[in-house]
Amino acid sequence: MSRYRYKVSNSSVFPSQFGNIDGITTAFLDMFPTLREWKKKVLFLGSMCFGFYLLGLLLITEGGIYWFTLIDAYSTSFGLIIITMFMCLGIAFFYGVNQFCRDIVDMICLCPPWCSKLLLYFKACWALFTPLLLLFILMYLFVEMYNTPLRYGSYEYPPWGKALGVCLGVLSCIQIPTWAAVAVLKESGTFRDVSALSHCHLFLC
Repeated sequence: MSRYRYKVSNSSVFPSQFGNIDGITTAFLDMFPTLREWKKKVLFLGSMCFGFYLLGLLLITEGGIYWFTLIDAYSTSFGLIIITMFMCLGIAFFYGVNQFCRDIVDMICLCPPWCSKLLLYFKACWALFTPLLLLFILMYLFVEMYNTPLRYGSYEYPPWGKALGVCLGVLSCIQIPTWAAVAVLKESGTFRDVSALSHCHLFLC
């Protein structure tokens, strides 16, 4: 144990875990309301925390820093950009920027006149500027990922390591089409009905 003399401050690590766990559990409880019953909720929270604990054990082994570098380089790079881009597209073209702005005004309660004008700027960002900027960043990341080998110190990761990292990033992105397909299959009507309603979602409604 004398080899490991690094001191890590946990002051900012543990508080962030509460927010991360709460964000995940809130999504699951909204999707599956039956889990809100206290016994099921305790069992669900315990199972999830124990699962994350087992996954974290990999990072404290002697090769843990190499796994950490791989995860940090791939699963938290292009995956987050793709998810954020789909969030903007979902607000702009599916939920509707005007409906989203009305939700914001409802939460603010008293919206001054300058606030309404400011929302026009946010509408343009959600529908146009932010998706285009994220697309540019995503293309840059893919080019850099293809041309730059992944290294930690003098160690260069093999091709299968980079492939594993890409799979980790894709794993987080594949949740979007998966749950979108589930939501569509649960709805009634046809795609033509949905398309007719979606024309007004951008700025007209």
